Amino acid sequence: MKRSLLKISTAIIGSLFLVACGDKKPTAPNPATIPAAVTLYGLQPQKALYYDKFPGTVTALMQVDIRPVVEGYVTGIFFTEGSVVSKGQKLYTIDDSKYKASFNQLEANVKVAESNMAQAQKDADRYIYLNEHEAVAKQLLDHALTTLQNSKNELAAAKQTLAKAQTDLNYSVIKAPFDGTIGLSQVKVGNTVSPGQTVMNTISTTDPMAVDFVVNEKQLPKFLKLKDIGNNAKDSIFTLQMPDNSIYPIPGQISVIDRGVNPQTGTITLRLKFPNSGVRPSIMVVIIIFSSAIENMYLWLRVLCSLHGSPKTCGDASISLDGCMVIMSNILEPTPHTLTQSNMR
Repeated sequence: MKRSLLKISTAIIGSLFLVACGDKKPTAPNPATIPAAVTLYGLQPQKALYYDKFPGTVTALMQVDIRPVVEGYVTGIFFTEGSVVSKGQKLYTIDDSKYKASFNQLEANVKVAESNMAQAQKDADRYIYLNEHEAVAKQLLDHALTTLQNSKNELAAAKQTLAKAQTDLNYSVIKAPFDGTIGLSQVKVGNTVSPGQTVMNTISTTDPMAVDFVVNEKQLPKFLKLKDIGNNAKDSIFTLQMPDNSIYPIPGQISVIDRGVNPQTGTITLRLKFPNSGVRPSIMVVIIIFSSAIENMYLWLRVLCSLHGSPKTCGDASISLDGCMVIMSNILEPTPHTLTQSNMR
């Protein structure tokens, strides 16, 4: 009887144990242990090019502020803002009424001085003739000669004053000092301008353009050598990356190396010169300078991966969300790599 009860109890407990085990779900595999599906492309020896990059600023080789030399109010503007102007082209006019009046007055003074000198010359000639015949006192001759000399000096002074008035009158018309691009006008018709103080506009040369950048003093010997090379190099040593990341199509060369190193920063300023193809001054660019080339370097062409989620890396290869192209450098010898989830970090 006891044995029967024991068998029944054992059967019931075993059944409960089997029911409990049957409800337990199987454990999901750890994703970290599942190898990632990738496709590897082999290494091929190629020529590797190395470049140095420096931030630079486009500047004009010549740039001046246009300031008036005479005082007055602006009576005319004779250019289109932002356009190309030619040397000697009329840009502004300043009220010239008082300068014309002064010129006319001084011109009349010159004529008076010329008449006085002509009269003094006649008197002096007359007294010289009489003195030759001892028909006049020596003192009168001396006075006549002195008057003649004074009239000559007065005429010279009048002519100089007239020339200054002519200069002021000419400066009432402001002309372009050289060929270049003119900016936005800082004054309007009717504005009063002061000599040497009011900036009316700015004009700068267009072609060629300059690009200034700063390098460490330790790099100076390298750039001195590059300056000697000039445009004789087969490769384009100096190129520009524009603000939109495009590459400027025309290479440049070193134009100027500053006279000395800044003692506070240990840097020196260099200036490159490029033919201008529509570039405006003061924009920021990246100067790309060819440094060296290594033959037969192995480059890891690309890694295509099927990973999803956050970006990961395997060795030196960056792996994006759903596939990537990775260009590898500095691999002198091919090294086999196995990309699995376990060696991803």
